[in-house]
Amino acid sequence: MLTGQLFAQMDEGLYHSNDVYYCNVVDGIAISEEKIDGDHYIQVSKNGARFYSNNRLGLYHSWMYVGDFIDYETYILTDGSKLCLAPEVNGVYYFFENTYDHYEYKKLLIYKNLNLYSVETGNYLMEIK
Repeated sequence: MLTGQLFAQMDEGLYHSNDVYYCNVVDGIAISEEKIDGDHYIQVSKNGARFYSNNRLGLYHSWMYVGDFIDYETYILTDGSKLCLAPEVNGVYYFFENTYDHYEYKKLLIYKNLNLYSVETGNYLMEIK
């Protein structure tokens, strides 16, 4: 399971979830939660991650691990978004559309029940079979 792998930092590999939710965020609180249908993947390398769903190409972001950030192990991505490891949902929180700082974001994707799909890394053009 992912819980042990997410203890400190995300291990390299391809992660899968079909339990993903889109949320609007106001004053740091998710005010809505809408399930997104389909399979979703996060391909993790030591230098970044690629987010995609349903065999699409996806978008790769370089990242920097910043350690604990408001009680969550956190990565800041090159586009200003933020990825937080979330053991309480066995997954991650992906915050995006920040206003002026790394505290206030308008949108959130919650990847629940994220499982390691494959340990293969480095091939960002691969297709899921």
